[in-house]
Amino acid sequence: MRWWLVVGLFLLILPVVVADKIDIALYQDHFSPSATVQVLVTVNEPPVYAPDVNMLHLLDASGSQVRIAPLVRRIRDNLFLYIFDVPQVPDSRYTLELAPLKYVVDAVLKEFRFSKELVVADDGFSLHLQPPFFVQAYNNELKVSSIKGDFSFVVEAPPEIKHVYSSPQKVADGDVHYFVFSMSSFVPADLMINLSWSGGKVFIPVFSSANIQDKAVVKNDTVPRFELSQLSFTKELSSTGSSADAWLLKNLGAKPLRVNFFVPDSLMGIVRVNESSVLIAPGASYQQFVWFNQEGVSRFGVFSGDMVLTSDYQNATVPVRVVFPEGSKPVVPPQPFVDSETNTVQPARNDSGFVDLEIFGNQTYTDVREKSSKTPLIFVLLLVVVAIIIYVLSRKKKTEQTFDQYLEEMRKRRP
Repeated sequence: MRWWLVVGLFLLILPVVVADKIDIALYQDHFSPSATVQVLVTVNEPPVYAPDVNMLHLLDASGSQVRIAPLVRRIRDNLFLYIFDVPQVPDSRYTLELAPLKYVVDAVLKEFRFSKELVVADDGFSLHLQPPFFVQAYNNELKVSSIKGDFSFVVEAPPEIKHVYSSPQKVADGDVHYFVFSMSSFVPADLMINLSWSGGKVFIPVFSSANIQDKAVVKNDTVPRFELSQLSFTKELSSTGSSADAWLLKNLGAKPLRVNFFVPDSLMGIVRVNESSVLIAPGASYQQFVWFNQEGVSRFGVFSGDMVLTSDYQNATVPVRVVFPEGSKPVVPPQPFVDSETNTVQPARNDSGFVDLEIFGNQTYTDVREKSSKTPLIFVLLLVVVAIIIYVLSRKKKTEQTFDQYLEEMRKRRP
């Protein structure tokens, strides 16, 4: 009996000790807004459908979804790399969720959800990496852009990766720096490039080509990708100010590439792009125009959000921040007053001395002082009118008498 009891207990704990179907790993313990995130997904048990770009979600503490624009690369049959930029969100603990993944369990198709905590903490520094990983090749070029902060970092790499950056490298706020790494094509294991500074570090994984099947690899030189001339926008405008920027997008691939642009609801009416979808020829660049408060509408406060660019193989988020002046000082409306002469409450007046009709609705009020000042003028006008009437009547009478006398004289003159 004890032997069966031991077997039963073992069967109960077996699902707990076996490896998860999916493992999710991050390369950093926290991320700043706009920073590049690399999410490594290892598939221990293949699902019915492989992970794709629509399965990765970012959730806040309440479980609400935060919009991200992930890009996914299948490195090996069981290894996937998701890449996205952290949106402009408050510092907090978020959840990365990979779902739904479908498995057949006891002849029933069931959905599973896998998650990993992601910490967003704005430490005043934010780097954007392009590309954020390498599949081993002889020469690899890395573009490092400072989204926020001045960086002075040290480049660290294993001996298999050759570079010439022995001294600290500096990238000023808003600037771009290019790095080139060379490596042998016979490196048997995955490697890592590390950029570290006093406030933190970022990692660029380098995946070995020795144990990668060609059909499972998405090579950098064959995937249509786009490059942006500007990775964020910040505008400070007057309350009715407007501005415009020319934004260059370059197709880095060998095939035509369609790129779609989405403006978030928080920036609707404030930010506008020239085209919502463009088709860019291989190796060509497209100039997109971005307008800020184009109509010159009076606005106050700060408006921010992330524009999202999508294509079949790449997505990108571009933080936008438009700053207008603080709200104007509230105007205190004029108040009714008590007339000291009549001891009555009179309508409110503005600085010009006229009655403020807005306070009293659609009724019209007459200014008491204005009425008293018009009374003598009206009396004088009445006197003038009476004098004119008397004069006209007297002239008419005189004219009639003279005409009668004229007739009488004419009768006397007849023979």
